[in-house]
Amino acid sequence: MKVISFAMLMIAVPILSAPIWADTINQKDYPVQYQVMISNKKPCTLSLRDQAKQDVSINVSRNGACHPLDKGKIYRGRQNDKKNEIELLIPGDKKPRVEEWHIDGVVNTTPRSQ
Repeated sequence: MKVISFAMLMIAVPILSAPIWADTINQKDYPVQYQVMISNKKPCTLSLRDQAKQDVSINVSRNGACHPLDKGKIYRGRQNDKKNEIELLIPGDKKPRVEEWHIDGVVNTTPRSQ
């Protein structure tokens, strides 16, 4: 009986403590700085500029409820190529949260010379 109880404890502790580990957001995991260039509530869209690639504009969108982000503000983020998304780290009063934005298109904004 003691062996079964110990085995159940060894299984339950990692499962119950996983949400605590998963809830921690490390800002180092979001190395890219994206500046909001255009923000629309309906439809819920943003135009972002990677601070390291000033000549590229990334158009993203979200479905469902939308709180538009402030134009000109810079957010930390990362690109998830598998899901075709950009994950933005949004600061909050108590703790930051991650919003996932679907990439609709990437536009090169460098003017062409004739």
